[in-house]
This record gives sequence, structure tokens and C-alpha cells, in this order.
Amino acid sequence: MLRPRLNLGVEEFAPHILPAEEVERLCGAKVGVVCIPSNYRTQPALCWPALAHEIGGHDTLHAYDGLLWEIKYQVRQHFYKGPDPSGTEPENKDQFLGLLWDYWTEEAASDVCAILNLGPAYAMGVAVYLAALNERIRRYKELGKEGQARRGQNPSLTSSWPPSSDVSEIRPHPTDILKFQVMIGAINALRGLGDQDKKRYTKQIEDIVSYTLEANGSDSRTISISGWFQIKTGRWMHVEEGSFPIDRAEMEDGARKVGELIASAPFSRLNGNSLQALETWDSSDQTETDGIKKYLHDKTPHFAVGDDAQLMAASILALYENPTPEFYDYINENLTQSLVSSFGDDPVWGKESYHPIAGKGIGI
Repeated sequence: MLRPRLNLGVEEFAPHILPAEEVERLCGAKVGVVCIPSNYRTQPALCWPALAHEIGGHDTLHAYDGLLWEIKYQVRQHFYKGPDPSGTEPENKDQFLGLLWDYWTEEAASDVCAILNLGPAYAMGVAVYLAALNERIRRYKELGKEGQARRGQNPSLTSSWPPSSDVSEIRPHPTDILKFQVMIGAINALRGLGDQDKKRYTKQIEDIVSYTLEANGSDSRTISISGWFQIKTGRWMHVEEGSFPIDRAEMEDGARKVGELIASAPFSRLNGNSLQALETWDSSDQTETDGIKKYLHDKTPHFAVGDDAQLMAASILALYENPTPEFYDYINENLTQSLVSSFGDDPVWGKESYHPIAGKGIGI
């Protein structure tokens, strides 16, 4: 569903989903509903990959009864195996990390599922998407306060939280640079992807993170998270500013282990299988994607070769190597044509096929 206009809430700058279970509870339908801003409709290359997070992630995690809770339990146990705190403040660092990553698990797991569906290129595309979203939010706030927004800022990704003094609640998403570490962990856990591709993508993602931190003069030595966050229904915890400053390398290592765990751990709700048994990205997907990327660079697209995920992944990678406005328009135009054709051929959602009982001119 395309929203023609955003409400005032900053949270509606981004796509979001009502999972199928919630839609069924509301109206009886058994399909998830994704809401995205309407200006995304003409920009499939960098905006539509968010659907891999919303549908391949949130909707899938809610489709298997108890799966999300099992993943959350394993993530929390990785950091902390003790009880909940007795008060409203975490009692030590390990407990804090266990509670925090439990709170972040659904969003982290949705990013892992996006990697399994769209491949490592998802991380490359979401980096641009998040930087643009952060800039959009900054301008929105400045327009509200001063009536004029400053332009020309360097692209930014969040490292610590909150990003400003007017935010009191920790978001259910990991901070941006920790999201990328989760995705690196998931990429390195892909069983069917070659080591060379894993190293290549890891290096590219690390370069993106380093560039944005340096461009904005961020203090990258420690990561501090403060504010309110929920640990269970009706129970919230509060972390004072500066209570648990954690070395950035330690936080990044923990995030990578979360990504690897979510991508590769067996879950009883999946009959002892991992999420990769449902969907994964392997060397054959990558080979197909690299071939499509070459066609795009040569401007001789062969969109008939490859599925939707491979087409979007190839488009992201091509833009990463040639980030010009003209090429961006070219990619979006051709990708849109391809996805329209793909929708028409889809066995579930496409046109009904017509099969005459006899050839032309032959009656019965």
C-alpha cells in the first residue's frame, strides 16, 4: 500500500508492515500489508529492497508460531543467562546487553532474513536508504524549529543512541552501524556463498561504515545506549546516559555473533532447521546477479535472466559502482519494466492464462 502523505510522526518516514496475523485479527484477511511512502513507487532500485526486510523478515517471523520468541530467547542467552533485574535499571553490563539485544531481535532478524532473500547487496542498498532517511528526519526537525532546513550535510549513520536530546525511548532497531555488523555476521554464515564473495562484501560494508563515521566526525571508540526500552509486556527498563559505554569493537563483535546465530542456529519451531532452510543466498544467485550487473553497466539489460531478487541485487551493485543521477534513472526505469513483466508472469498474482481447447478455425 502506497501512502500518499506522511503524518507528522517521524516513524512514518519509513516503510512498515502489519503482519498477516495482525491483519487477520483486524479484518479476517490472511495477508500482510506493507505501507510505504508513495514517492518510493518510481525508485525500485534503492527503495523496494526494504520489502525484503518487511515481508521476508517480519511477516515470515510471525508466520511460524513461537519462532520469534525462540530466536529472542537464544539471542538473550548468548549474552546473559540470568534473571530479569529486580528494579527498573539493568544491574550489570551482561544483563544490559542480553535485555537490549532481546529488544532488538525482531528487527535484527528481519535484516538477516533480508540478506537471505536479497543477498549481501541488501546491506549496500540499505546504507544509502538509511543515510537518506536520517537526512530527511534531520530536515523535518529543522523545518519544524527554524522554518528552514540546512542542506549539504554529510551522509550519516547512527552509532550511539539517542541521536538528540529530544529522544527518550530506545528504538527497537539496532543503531545503524550495529545493523550492518548484524548483516556481516549473517553474510559470513551463508552456507552456500563462497569465501571470496563474503570477504568482498564485508570489506565494502566496513568501508561504508568507516566513511560515514569519519565524514561526520563521530566518536567511534565507544557506543553508548540510553533511554527507555521494553523487556516484556507492561515492563520497561531505563538506562541512564553514560551508564554502559561499551567499546565499539566489543559491540560490533556481539552484533556479528547475533547475525550469525540468527542465520545459522537450528530452531525447534522449524523442526530443527535454520532460517536458511526456508530461503538462502548462494553462489549460483551471486553468479547470476554479477552477470545481470554487467549487462546494466553495458546498458544492454537482459532482464529476462534472473528472478526479482537477483534483478534488484544487481541494480544495487551497479549503482554502487556507478553512482550518477543519469545511471540511477536508467536503472530505475529498466528495473520497473522488468518487475512489471515479472508480476504479469507470476503464477499466483499474474494474469489468468488462456488455453483454447482447439486451434484457431477448428470448431467442435
